[in-house]
Amino acid sequence: LFPWLPPVPEGPAETDETTPSAGFRTHPLSWLTVKANWGEHYRLPTFFEMFGDLGTVTGAPDLEPERGTNRDIGVVISGQDFWIFDSPRLEAVYVDNELEGLILFFQNSQYTVKPRNIGSARVRGFELSAAATASGRLRLSGNYTRLDSRDTGPVPYYNGNLLPGRPEHEVSIGSELLSGRWSVMYELHYLGDSYLDRANLMPQESRKIHDLTLTLRSLSYGMTLSIGGRNLGNERVYDVIGFPLPGRSFFASIGYTN
Repeated sequence: LFPWLPPVPEGPAETDETTPSAGFRTHPLSWLTVKANWGEHYRLPTFFEMFGDLGTVTGAPDLEPERGTNRDIGVVISGQDFWIFDSPRLEAVYVDNELEGLILFFQNSQYTVKPRNIGSARVRGFELSAAATASGRLRLSGNYTRLDSRDTGPVPYYNGNLLPGRPEHEVSIGSELLSGRWSVMYELHYLGDSYLDRANLMPQESRKIHDLTLTLRSLSYGMTLSIGGRNLGNERVYDVIGFPLPGRSFFASIGYTN
C-alpha cells in the first residue's frame, strides 16, 4: 500500500520485557518527606522516530528500543505559613540514570534531522524547585535543573562527551500578582549552552526567554480576557535540534467559564 516505505519482514513481531520498579515515601517529620524510586526502563521507538514527518524529520525504521535503569532520591520540605509566605514548598531531587541504545536526534543535512541509537549514556544531576504565595497576592515559583549527560558508548572519540540537545543548566522562574479580577504573570525560561552533534563540535548558545501575561477574569457572562507577549527580548533562539523559534510575539485570547 505504501511503496515509498522501506520493506519490513511480514508477519507479527513479538517481544517480552520485564521492567521491575520500586519506590518508597516516608514522613519522619510533619514538614519533611523523603522519597526514592528505582526502576528498569524500556521504550520502543515511536512512529514519529521511525518514519519521520516527510519534512524536517527523517525517519529511521531500524531503530532499536531504549533500555536502562532509573534511580532518584529526594526530599520535600513543606509547611504552614512562614513570615509573609503561605504554604511554602521546597523540593530537591538527585537522579542517576543509565541508558542503553538511547535515541537522540542529530542533524542529517542542513534542513533535516534523523534519530539514531547511541551505544550507552549516563545522566546524573539534581533538580531544585520552590513555590509559595506571599500575603495571598503574589505567587512565586522557581525551578533549577543541573544535569551531567555523558556519552559512555564504545566509540573513543565520543566517549565522555556531552549528549547533544541536553543543556547542563535549565532555569524557570515565575511570578504572578493577583488583585481582584485581574492578574499579571511574568515568566523567565533559561537554557544553558549545549551541542547539536555527538562530537561536541557544533555548540548551541544559551537562551533566555521573557514572557508577560495580563489576565482579566470574571467579565460579563463568565468571560476571561488574556493579553500578553512571548520572547519579549526578541532573542534569536533555536530548539534542541537547531531549528529557529519565533522572535517577539503577542497574543490575545478569550475564555469562557460556566
